[in-house]
Amino acid sequence: MEQPVIEVNRANVTFPTNNGPFTALSDVSLQIQKGEFVCLLGPSGCGKSTLLFSVGKQQKLTSGEIRFGGQPLHEVGAFHEKVSIVFQEHALFPWLTVQDNIQFPLKVKKLPDKLAKETAEHYMQMVGLSAFRDRKPSQLSGGMKQRVGIARALAMETEVILMDEPFGALDAQTRSALQEELIAIWQKERRTILFVTHGIDEAVFLADRIVVMKANPGKIKEIVPVELPRPRDTTSTEFVEYERRIKSLLHYEIMSAQRAGERPA
Repeated sequence: MEQPVIEVNRANVTFPTNNGPFTALSDVSLQIQKGEFVCLLGPSGCGKSTLLFSVGKQQKLTSGEIRFGGQPLHEVGAFHEKVSIVFQEHALFPWLTVQDNIQFPLKVKKLPDKLAKETAEHYMQMVGLSAFRDRKPSQLSGGMKQRVGIARALAMETEVILMDEPFGALDAQTRSALQEELIAIWQKERRTILFVTHGIDEAVFLADRIVVMKANPGKIKEIVPVELPRPRDTTSTEFVEYERRIKSLLHYEIMSAQRAGERPA
């Protein structure tokens, strides 16, 4: 087997609170192979986003280790050129156009203007935004803003894309459309994607593997390979059976998190 792109080894993250230390992650270990689409799924407070941000160097571990391409994370040079992040909030620059928002990180990377423009154009077309290139974020719908965020992450051409509930604030129809577009792009480009979600149906639709997490403290409960052909039929007996299985795994964890009082993931 190839060297995993991401290795999480016995990761622990503890935060101080007024009520004493809160353990967001406890002894979490996970390997992600090149080109995999992995979803992190679990109740609020289970550490999904904490794990994602730890992989993205946005959150330091209290103990344990994360390796990227076989190297300890802190030793990986030019990390921003290898990993990009898409947040639930689109985080666009309101004064820039769609095209300029997508090109911005390419200019930071000091790509030649011609290449940056061509790259932005390629990914604008891929997410269906070419006709909106000159619009500002205030002139876009929520779904279109997320398309810009996805196009910007793709344009950086990083090996890994981290996605923190990018469709969580969207209506059901827009969410479904963007899920289909994301899978089409992933199948074409085969980037490695680590995707945080609360949605069981979303995880089953998107993932090669679903990492089901438990809360208080945040741990991996089970990793479920999704062995369904693509494109996936959300009405099929097999799809519904995966939903039922994941729902059963999560039922106790959701009840437990509610009893303990929800805390941010």
